[in-house]
Amino acid sequence: LFSSLLVFLAAFDLRWKELPLEIMGGASVLFILFSLFTKQFDLFSFLIAVAVALIVFGGQSLISHGRWLGGGDLWMGIMIASALGWPAIGFVVYLTYLLGGMSYALLLMFGFVKRDARVAFAPWLAVGSLGTVWFGKWMEAFMRGIL
Repeated sequence: LFSSLLVFLAAFDLRWKELPLEIMGGASVLFILFSLFTKQFDLFSFLIAVAVALIVFGGQSLISHGRWLGGGDLWMGIMIASALGWPAIGFVVYLTYLLGGMSYALLLMFGFVKRDARVAFAPWLAVGSLGTVWFGKWMEAFMRGIL
């Protein structure tokens, strides 16, 4: 369900350059309810993850007045945070900006987009989220080994 939703939102953002807030809000509630019913809900992890999403994505949107990151991307970040929790949202942010930034740099370098072009961000949030779901445990173990 989570992967399908991410693919849908990425395609929606690519096509229309906006995201359906109602779907993301409803999905966030469903993810929280699922965690509660399966007794996997950790309030601390949830609050930290949502705070990270608000600070990173909300801060970027606020500073740029919505030019760098739209409101839909903020809500998608909160939805992902409510689904994955902490520390997974940290890996999502890292992968999203690493892969998204590199791809945008390549698109600029080869002239596929102009510097002021609006580029969909949700696909990179989806890639970062799926990468975290697939490789998050390995990434966490690797980071614990370094620190």
